[in-house]
Amino acid sequence: MPSPTPLSRRERLAVLALLLVAGALRLGWPGLSQFRLDEAHIASLALGIVEGREFPLWGTQSSVGVYLPPLADYLYALPLALWRSPLAAVLFTGLLNLGGVALAWWTARRYWGPWAGLVAGALLALNPWAVIYSRQVWQPDLMPPLATACVAAGCAGFLEGRRWAVGAHLALLAAAALTHFTGLALAPVTVALALVGRRRLDWKEVAGGAAVGGVLAAPYALYLWRDRAAVLETIRSATAGGAMVDGTAAQYWRMLLTGDGAHALLGAAAANWGAGWLLAERLSGGLVLALLLGGAVVAVRCLVRGRRGAAGGAALAAAVWAAMPLVLFFRHATPVHIHYLAVAMPAAALLAGALVGAVGGRARLVAGGLAGLAAVGQGALSVALLVALGAGATPGGFGLPLGQQLRAAREARATAPSAVLLVPGDNATSDEWAAVLGIQFHGTPHRLVDGTRAALFPGEVAAVVVAPGAEGGLATYALFGAVEDLREVPGRAGEAPLLVGRLRGGVALDLVGVGERALLASGAEILGYRVEGTLAPGETITWRIGWRVAEARWDPARSYHLFNHLLDAGGERLAQADGGTLPAHAWAVGDVVVQTFSLTLPDDAPPGPYAMRVGMYTFPEIEGQPLLDAAGLPLAEGVLLGPLGAR
Repeated sequence: MPSPTPLSRRERLAVLALLLVAGALRLGWPGLSQFRLDEAHIASLALGIVEGREFPLWGTQSSVGVYLPPLADYLYALPLALWRSPLAAVLFTGLLNLGGVALAWWTARRYWGPWAGLVAGALLALNPWAVIYSRQVWQPDLMPPLATACVAAGCAGFLEGRRWAVGAHLALLAAAALTHFTGLALAPVTVALALVGRRRLDWKEVAGGAAVGGVLAAPYALYLWRDRAAVLETIRSATAGGAMVDGTAAQYWRMLLTGDGAHALLGAAAANWGAGWLLAERLSGGLVLALLLGGAVVAVRCLVRGRRGAAGGAALAAAVWAAMPLVLFFRHATPVHIHYLAVAMPAAALLAGALVGAVGGRARLVAGGLAGLAAVGQGALSVALLVALGAGATPGGFGLPLGQQLRAAREARATAPSAVLLVPGDNATSDEWAAVLGIQFHGTPHRLVDGTRAALFPGEVAAVVVAPGAEGGLATYALFGAVEDLREVPGRAGEAPLLVGRLRGGVALDLVGVGERALLASGAEILGYRVEGTLAPGETITWRIGWRVAEARWDPARSYHLFNHLLDAGGERLAQADGGTLPAHAWAVGDVVVQTFSLTLPDDAPPGPYAMRVGMYTFPEIEGQPLLDAAGLPLAEGVLLGPLGAR
């Protein structure tokens, strides 16, 4: 039974300094957190839980295609219940990982002594990968602290016979596996600990822990059973290529556990990472690798020599923990991603601590000194990496920092009580800017508009936020004099800014009118058009069509598309341009929209006059929405506009 010495004043100060540094690296500059599609989906599900709108049986989609368990979404609902900002979820991740550092220190100290605790805590606190994986709203970021808590509880229960700990270990094992599939790599640790401490097992505690795990797993188990055919088909499709053996998992294992290669997060900008920093990465990473392998040797020696006390058992647990993700993914039927190995990061720090605790005299001084050098090098690398990530664009690497999004949302809210979010793609499920900006405006009236094809003109003053790639919609606003006070919210150097401005309400659109009212079966009324360019054979024109949601006739569950058929004098179709409108679930009576299309006349087109037939249909059903007469009966396929000429 371990009986750690009391903390001295010097050790308390060292631990306090360690936790302050670890906290600064994990909680400082929270705007420098990657916030992209996955993070936005997690935040959206968590907010739905907080507001009682949904209680999901599954979470976001994994890289394999199977949906992950939803436990992480429920965990992230906790901070969002207190503060409904993505920053709350980011800080929650940081706090959990800070707790993981403290727990790693405590575990190593308990089983291998004070110096072992400081070494383990410092190496985990300062590992650049561990720092980055503590700063995002993402399931893999929760794995290191969950895994550390699981193993610490297992050691306390199986090795020391603490009655509560076995049940807690099993519940935490289930929680880790239900946060991300890689948590299953901890199951062999449970087996190893149970074999070492089987005489201390209390089966009531085992049953209690298993029961808690079963309750946590119930929602996801229901989803797997209900959708088993689709899940099995997804797995079959993902593994159809057969298994392979390569060095991908070994490379990622070495990087994450030793802190090497973190400059890869700079993407294309990694080419500018200095030679000195590259050398520091390799040297500090090499030192950590030597220390963790030394700790693994200690564990094997304890096992071979039959030393199954708490110290030997804890070293064995750390060795199995470190090795299992590598073993599981060395042979793989699906692509291996670096975050699959994140669950093992704390194990490397614990093994280094086990080595320092196992040796004595000069050997301990040497091992401790090497660990100190590695920790100092990794701390410097972590700071340099955060500075580089915040300073400039990182194409192909770390992307979309949260801070720029938060600043744009703050400025927009100060401009008007509602906002139009002009984004390249308005589907918040699959379009990144729609997802991330939609979360920033959660709780604020806003509309997502695909700025590549449309511009929504509000009836009252509204703020507008323009994301990169949505400049087409902004050009439409400028054409009709609808936008004012436009200003940039800069990103990192070399990164496109977000634009924030004010949309005037009730803008009179300078369009060629259609004459009589042109109401479609969808409830949309065609208002008029504008032609830019030369209508002549071989020429390309820009065609803008204005329409209004006039009556509540549409089906919110459907998708409506506009068609534009350019016709010659005889009614023959010369060119066509189709495109989606606003998402129908977001339509509101009174909405005025201008959509922009490009059409090219054939070189052999006859001379004008020309006309344009405009209408709507549902997609993908291709169900027409005809023009209605005064009695509400179908009158024609669409509205015929023209004769057309250049403006």
